[in-house]
Amino acid sequence: MPKKYIEVVGEGSYQEFPEKVVLDIELSVRAAKEESAGEENRQLANTLVNELLGSGLTQEEIYFGGRESVVPWWKRKKAGQETRTKITIISSKRELVYKATEQINRYRESKRITVEISERQPIYAAHEGADFEALEAALKNTREKAGHLAQLASCVLGEVLEIEEWKRNTRSSGSYGDPDWWGDSGAMMWAAGSAGFDDEPASYLKGNNRTVYVKLRVRYEIKPAVSYKSIFNRGR
Repeated sequence: MPKKYIEVVGEGSYQEFPEKVVLDIELSVRAAKEESAGEENRQLANTLVNELLGSGLTQEEIYFGGRESVVPWWKRKKAGQETRTKITIISSKRELVYKATEQINRYRESKRITVEISERQPIYAAHEGADFEALEAALKNTREKAGHLAQLASCVLGEVLEIEEWKRNTRSSGSYGDPDWWGDSGAMMWAAGSAGFDDEPASYLKGNNRTVYVKLRVRYEIKPAVSYKSIFNRGR
């Protein structure tokens, strides 16, 4: 005979903090010929990478994201070529990264060079054991719920028959790239020539944490509660 059961969902949560900042830098150079645009773009990319290394970033924190040469659709009937190079920075040195990218402002007078920076959602991490503590809290939550419902139904809880963890969800952190706050764009972008970071608090304030929710679906066996009256009657 199948065991009777009660099924409940419990929830726990833990905090994650931004461990690494992720920035994409796109360098674009326009020239009359593809060879000229490509060569100038390569020189510009090498110069920028060397400056980033000189600022304190390491080679392990700087990534080459690819290069392409195109003619923008709105310039199809005009002579000219545009070459783009993408460089990605992934680093835990948040303040250093922001200061290192200030130097792109020197290109603001150039009409052929464009530099755009987009900041993605950070890479998050949690303190060791935080997720297991959240799971423990979720299981405790299911026990409390199931126990209360069983009591209302004049039953008692038995053994655990089944446990399933649901997909974890996160609450909006407010950091760049967070879809709950910034829609589908997933980034903040600005061209070379915009204001630097001197007056921005982002370089020395902590990044926003985010909350991760864990949910467990647990099935408990339930048994009829035995009252003192029934025990007394059974012995007569």
